[in-house]
Amino acid sequence: MLTDDEGFLWIGSNALAANFNAGNALITTNNTTVVNTVALTAGQIYAFRIQNGNNLGPGVISLTVSSPSLTVTSDLTSLSLYNPNTLGI
Repeated sequence: MLTDDEGFLWIGSNALAANFNAGNALITTNNTTVVNTVALTAGQIYAFRIQNGNNLGPGVISLTVSSPSLTVTSDLTSLSLYNPNTLGI
């Protein structure tokens, strides 16, 4: 994950509204690219939350994913679900 100022990524139960905080983020960035590995089970649904903070000027955030059967991509369209009725919450 890359952000130009500050960013956080949570996966699983830590991504839920009552549980996430800066201390339990899987990734915390500050003007850097951070790489982390997490083992996920195929066919399971995982909550994830991305938060980006921007200071001055244009903001940038980029999340890429990969697996043994998936080349590195930032297109999460086929990998994510979104519930518009709950705004993803």
